[in-house]
Amino acid sequence: MAIPPSIRAKAGVTEYGERELVLPTLAFLASEPDGLTTSQLIRLLVEHLRPDGPDMAILGGRRDTHFSQKVRNLVSHDTLTDPGWVEPTPARRPHRITDAGRAHLAAESGMWAGDSDDLEIRAAVAGTVLGDYRRADETRRTAPREPFEMDPDAIDRASTAHAATQNAIADWVRDHGWTPRSSVGGIAEFDIAWEDDRGLVVVEVKSLTPRNETKQLRLGLGQVLHYGELLRSVTARVRPALAVEREPADTRGRDLCRSVGVQLVWPEVFDDLSIDA
Repeated sequence: MAIPPSIRAKAGVTEYGERELVLPTLAFLASEPDGLTTSQLIRLLVEHLRPDGPDMAILGGRRDTHFSQKVRNLVSHDTLTDPGWVEPTPARRPHRITDAGRAHLAAESGMWAGDSDDLEIRAAVAGTVLGDYRRADETRRTAPREPFEMDPDAIDRASTAHAATQNAIADWVRDHGWTPRSSVGGIAEFDIAWEDDRGLVVVEVKSLTPRNETKQLRLGLGQVLHYGELLRSVTARVRPALAVEREPADTRGRDLCRSVGVQLVWPEVFDDLSIDA
């Protein structure tokens, strides 16, 4: 895991102040959506800040080092919770960063996230988590509804087509040696994304029927343009794409997407995702 230059380890003998541990602690919390316990934070901070000398001396009559006690003090002294940077949590429960904590981290570390080589760290600070890809359920069925409210078969077909298209993209991404990602909350609820040699590709997936094709293309185009703009806080190199289950009947859709820098693809032309729009 990368950490910003402003909070990298000191050289040689160390004697960290408690306040010096605030930013690296927030950085690690920003990278873990499920939070981190105090023990996990101690382990990560020791690994990356490499305390030595006085910091590693054992406290009298205790098992803690001076350094680990400083980390514990961040919690017991409410150093992180009083400003609203970390959620208050019961003892031995994971600590979780708040939006205010992310904002403080970005501001006080000189906006290091935009310069980091670690996409996940940049995304975490910006408020989006790029999680492991969650394979879409292609067998899900709709619960019964009131008669004539909505055709369950139509809903199921759309859900199945969406899931199949999304999973097909994930398989295509893996076949090309990249890692598909799912959105885990945050600023952009995209369907799938990955990083290739030229930046971050973010994709919205839509199912199509003859009756809803135009509406779905309009909706998907607007969504992925929005996601692309939001994710430029993570990296300037964002390529938005709209994936549909089949080639649209109206050929103007592809020209419209291309005119605003969005790739429109379907299974037969997924290879277009590896080239510029």
